[in-house]
Amino acid sequence: MTSIKIEIVLILLELYIKFSAALRSTSLPIGGLFNGLTLPSSVRVFEKMVQKSSTGFYHGRSLESSVIDSYSISLEMCPFTSDNHGIAALIDARPTDGICDTICLLCNRYNVSHLSIGWETTETLPTDLFTFQYHPPPDLISKAYIELIKFLQWDKFTILYESEKSFKYLEEIINNWGNPNEPILFRKLDPEGDNREAFKELIKVAHMNYHIIILDCHFSNVHKYMMEITQVENSTEYLSFILTSLNAYSLNFHEIPALMANVSTLHLTTHINDVKWKDLGINTDNEPIQLETALVADAINHVGKAIRGMMGDSRSFNFMNIPPPPELCVRGSKTDYEEVAWPLGNELRAALTQTTIKGFTGFIDFDEFGKRKNFHLHFSKLDGNSRFVSAGSWDSRTNIITTERIVNDRSKVLKPNSKIRIATKKDLPYFEIVENSNGTFYRGFVVDLIEAIFKQIKNETNIELEYEFYKVADNKLGNPIPESKKWDGIIGDLIEHKAELGVADLTVTAERLAAVDFSTPFMVLGVSMLFKQTEPPPPDMFSFMKPLSLDVWLYLATTFIVISFILLICARMSLDDWVNPHPCNLEPENLQNIWSLYNCMWLNVGAIMTQGCDILPRGPGSRWVVGMWWFFSMIVTASYMANMSTFMRNNRRNNDIEDVKALSEQTKVSYGAVQNSATYKLFKVNSHEDLLG
Repeated sequence: MTSIKIEIVLILLELYIKFSAALRSTSLPIGGLFNGLTLPSSVRVFEKMVQKSSTGFYHGRSLESSVIDSYSISLEMCPFTSDNHGIAALIDARPTDGICDTICLLCNRYNVSHLSIGWETTETLPTDLFTFQYHPPPDLISKAYIELIKFLQWDKFTILYESEKSFKYLEEIINNWGNPNEPILFRKLDPEGDNREAFKELIKVAHMNYHIIILDCHFSNVHKYMMEITQVENSTEYLSFILTSLNAYSLNFHEIPALMANVSTLHLTTHINDVKWKDLGINTDNEPIQLETALVADAINHVGKAIRGMMGDSRSFNFMNIPPPPELCVRGSKTDYEEVAWPLGNELRAALTQTTIKGFTGFIDFDEFGKRKNFHLHFSKLDGNSRFVSAGSWDSRTNIITTERIVNDRSKVLKPNSKIRIATKKDLPYFEIVENSNGTFYRGFVVDLIEAIFKQIKNETNIELEYEFYKVADNKLGNPIPESKKWDGIIGDLIEHKAELGVADLTVTAERLAAVDFSTPFMVLGVSMLFKQTEPPPPDMFSFMKPLSLDVWLYLATTFIVISFILLICARMSLDDWVNPHPCNLEPENLQNIWSLYNCMWLNVGAIMTQGCDILPRGPGSRWVVGMWWFFSMIVTASYMANMSTFMRNNRRNNDIEDVKALSEQTKVSYGAVQNSATYKLFKVNSHEDLLG
């Protein structure tokens, strides 16, 4: 009886083996390639998902190589795929640093679909038609970062990188940055060394706090670099970062409480699929899912759906006649590859191109060259609890960032027991330090102004902020220190983050505006000149003659005498000017002519004095002469009155200095301005034409 049972078990086992072999003969084999640089979770996910689908349209196995270089791995691929163990598709989880290496080339030569998890430059994709890049292409990633920089309203940035491959990954940012006036700063970081001197030079000298910092590094090194930054800079709330690693969103910064910088990042995966990961045997509470593992899972689901779609089309596919995929071995010539290339490779490639799924990393869709398209990147910001919070998303189709929720900047979170330090200078009536028996207190216009501002903030937000004044050591407003990139005074303390706010009678200039941000001025004044009025000269009894020059007076006197003689001659020669001296005598023996030289001159004097005269000529000739004199007298009198008015007005002020040019060109009057002030530099730097313009 026992032997019968054993015999039945053996028969069932044999049937199961034959059934499994028959089933495998009608399913396509896929492979997973891993090495020492890939994640253990990626291997576990691959094996778990393949095991679940072992009785479906595909089956798979993994190759865990102990070597890293692509050529050595390609040598291992030959025995791995020999003896009818070829693969129809290879999920390559190795980091390839943006190149199509030997494994990639072998798959393309044999028409085997190469499902690449790492990123690859888009230039080689049109020639490597059997490569499908599940990682978003770097040109689209760069566009997303450019849009993020603009979204965050930055016009200049610094790139910190670990290796030269960053220039390939961020090439589009560098080439397509639309602000050529703002140069891009580059600094290489050492993941194994000390970078504090480099960060100190960037923050203290290059003023990196006025740039957005693009940190391109492995996400496991982010904590190291942030820790070094907090060691050289206490006021990190003035720094802003963009982390390019698509895994950075899973980081938390509870271990770096001093980091108050604004940190943003983009990522493909989220925490909303935690239940599905638990079904695959991964606890997301203990190990956050990284992009590589999520892409491996998406690649398996995508190729599985593509194979099901291809094999389900009975019109073009024969289940029982599946040619085995070739072994992936290096051959001598191109012809040798073409002879053994897999016949169904083009059909599987077409199925992969046409198949779309909703995966862990979003929508999986490829263009004709195997480049991923129509995907979203999630935009997250570091909040006050040191965790990344989703704030929006970027759409690859529209190149637009859409805000889904408002996440306050981490820099706005106040440190415990912190006070806002306000730098100022001692200068009445703005700021004064008073010391008496009751202690030291401050008074002045800026003290009242700050008190009113913080009171208004409390009334509007119900937040009471603490602040304290201090006088800068050199009691200066702020000017560049020669032969350095540093500033002194209030502006220097602001740049060095010794103060959060500066208040003083500080003029806004283009040079200062490039160094710090200014609020709306609380007082607007122009450049004015103040100088002592000269003493007026003693009165002159002949000052009435000054409105006209001596030549004019001589010409006027000569004309007066000449006209008087002409009038005398005309009046003597005119019969109408000889009159009866006795009107009652109708037949006088003698006629009288009143026009003597004296009367002629008297008539001319009355005309020029605009007073007239009681005697007038009667003859047409004499009247014509007098009329011309009156017309001349009217013009001379009007000109004299106008010049007299101008003379009297100018005599009340100093005519030596009328504008800035006259002030700069003369040496009689000494003038000055506060050293290194805006007015001082106006006279020092600008030319006379600039001053006038």
